[in-house]
Amino acid sequence: MGLSWEAVIFGEPTEGKLGVGHKGHVVFEVSATGVASHSGYPELGASANAALIAVLAELLAATWPSSDLLGPSTFHVGRMSGGVAYNVLAASSEALCAVRIASDLPGIKLRISDIVSKHKDVKVDFKFEYPETLLDHDIEGFGTYAAAFGTDVPRLYGEHKQYLYGPGSIMDAHGKNEHVEISELLESVKGYRQIALHCLQL
Repeated sequence: MGLSWEAVIFGEPTEGKLGVGHKGHVVFEVSATGVASHSGYPELGASANAALIAVLAELLAATWPSSDLLGPSTFHVGRMSGGVAYNVLAASSEALCAVRIASDLPGIKLRISDIVSKHKDVKVDFKFEYPETLLDHDIEGFGTYAAAFGTDVPRLYGEHKQYLYGPGSIMDAHGKNEHVEISELLESVKGYRQIALHCLQL
């Protein structure tokens, strides 16, 4: 308890460059309620899947805020589920969604809520969020990097310098070919050393 830091280096794949900032994130679940019925008689029920798809279509077509530094905010649907069989109208369905935030977290949440509120028997449940993050990059000799992904930087509370740096590319992450070249690892040792020496002089 009572620990504090003057500077912290957060390791992420930034292609050996210093991060200038990264996008925030708002994660939410959209759920729809319907009435199950035989698909041959759809007038006897109400499809939760159809209601959910209508909301997702509007979210996908929406325009989200941008910033000069981080580019556009982007929406995506990460997971969907609903229904029990091909011949039954779905009684319930849900989709886990997110917006990568370049700016205006409150405005984005309001936009999501407004879109969902226009659709009967559909609701939104916000799971977690954090805004875009600006980073320190006041060290000579490095290129700069604006990250479209999120990091642990916002989760470490306190007043300290925040440096984001690491070997490898985020383009190679979360896939079967995820890797970091050995040459990049070796080069990053020099980079980490330079950042650490800079921090020791603060």
